[in-house]
Amino acid sequence: MYFMFAMVMCAGRAKDIKWGLFFTLIAGIVANLFMAWYGKPELIIMAAFSLFWLTLIITHDLKRILGFSTIFIVLSGVYYFNPFNSLYLLNELTNDYFIFSNVLSTVTEVSQITFSEILIRMTGSVTAGVFCLIGIALWAVRHPVMAVAYGPLAGFALFTIVLGNRALFYSAPFFWFGGAYLAVLVTRLTFYQFSSRLGNLAHAISISASAATCAAFLLFIWVTGPVNQLARPSIPIPIIKAMSEIKSMSEGENSVVASWWDYGYASMLMNGLPTFTDPGTHRSNANYFIADALLSSNPVYTADTLRFLARGGLSSLETEVENRTALTQIMIDNRGTASTSGIFNADRSDDRLDTLYFENWKVGYRFRRANSGKRS
Repeated sequence: MYFMFAMVMCAGRAKDIKWGLFFTLIAGIVANLFMAWYGKPELIIMAAFSLFWLTLIITHDLKRILGFSTIFIVLSGVYYFNPFNSLYLLNELTNDYFIFSNVLSTVTEVSQITFSEILIRMTGSVTAGVFCLIGIALWAVRHPVMAVAYGPLAGFALFTIVLGNRALFYSAPFFWFGGAYLAVLVTRLTFYQFSSRLGNLAHAISISASAATCAAFLLFIWVTGPVNQLARPSIPIPIIKAMSEIKSMSEGENSVVASWWDYGYASMLMNGLPTFTDPGTHRSNANYFIADALLSSNPVYTADTLRFLARGGLSSLETEVENRTALTQIMIDNRGTASTSGIFNADRSDDRLDTLYFENWKVGYRFRRANSGKRS
């Protein structure tokens, strides 16, 4: 993302229109790749605004302003979106005649944190965070045009109020840039005070000292910053081992793993099988049916629900369903309909459903009581 913004800066500041067009093409291609990897059009729009602003203020050329901006947006593949329809702002989700509550707030990655915690997450301490903020402020005063263009990168940290702490990922490098700017500024001001004594060597020594300061600052970041903090694995090792064994238990390429969304990516990594839900599908209605199935005390109802998901879930319904009771009846009526085979894992506080598997409409399960440890 930062490389894309760097190309935008080069395109906006290029004196020759040919070089400006070249950097715009590079920025657009990088934006397209970024959208394919992480489809967040908000970030591309921010870059488009930066390009529009820089060409407007620096070149005053209408052809560049409109041309470069249009080329960048077209190449990026960004699509129209309603910012007020963001998953982070909705209380309810509507899908195929059903209304679901938005439970995104339960995800740790998007939980809201305090401003001091924001600084700690990005820089390792409040003191270092304030130091970086001062550097950003001084840089903005010195380079107001660039500050407006790159302001969204720093301001993105403030979106933690809406997006949660995942927004810090985008702003942390820019915060450290502010710290480096302040460190170099102090170094150069210090040498400026002794420039009369250094004579012709003042400029060369100032550059060398600035480079040494940047190197020392990078070392400081590496030693004390968040990069040196190792988080504990979010998924216990026994579950990881079980996921790797699922491959040998599956009935072939048509198998699918059903678990809560936390385990989606890890499961696909360990066994190569598709899943009904994962950390990137919070908007999917499958999350709610998975939760309903895994929390049910009736394994037959669980199998009916998961079999329904294997056939396509709500998108497979040919007619509108009036209520949940009618949907349950459809699940029961379609027990004889062929579906994908699967292996399903779930944990419950009272009883534990170790494994539930089905192939077409044949259901088998092993059920163990958590208290007695017996299987039936």
